[in-house]
Amino acid sequence: FITVSNHPYGALDGIILINEIGKRRPEFKVMVNMILNYISAMRPNFIAVDALASDDPKKKAVSMNGIKAAIMHVKQGHPLGFFPAGAISKIIGTKIQDREWQENVSRLIMQLKVPVIPIYFHGHNSMFSNILGAIDWRLRTACLPSEVFNKKGKTFHLTVGTPISVDEQKQHMKSAKEFGNFLRDKTYSLKKCL
Repeated sequence: FITVSNHPYGALDGIILINEIGKRRPEFKVMVNMILNYISAMRPNFIAVDALASDDPKKKAVSMNGIKAAIMHVKQGHPLGFFPAGAISKIIGTKIQDREWQENVSRLIMQLKVPVIPIYFHGHNSMFSNILGAIDWRLRTACLPSEVFNKKGKTFHLTVGTPISVDEQKQHMKSAKEFGNFLRDKTYSLKKCL
């Protein structure tokens, strides 16, 4: 199976996801931004890609290797998690939410043909962090470590949705964009479950 999730916390939601699913399926991995791959303790649970899709040949090679590793991981019967926005949720209008989910992730999920489990993370980083992000994403990124540490001792809530069968997915595969919107809507519909 594959999981798809909103991305309100950055690194922390990936760690929570690995912890919760890893209790039942220790081979669970999450596709992450290559920067997070520097967290050596978490590396066994990460598949790194370059979320910025830069033209740097070394970064492109990391992404291609990551995509191949993700395909092999799922084809070997192991679960894989995606944060299809590829970036932390941000202020959009008056709400804090994911940007549009990336079509390349949707295409990859379409290709893998396995059940998809939507998981919604309730909450978000501090308003200060989100305001910094509205000014410049690099400012928000710089304050991510403090966002992780200021949540020490807090309780996190996430809602796990019903698995979406391959047959149900096929009904929404006219394009990668439509499929991505379908998965995003399924995930965000869990917001009301808290």
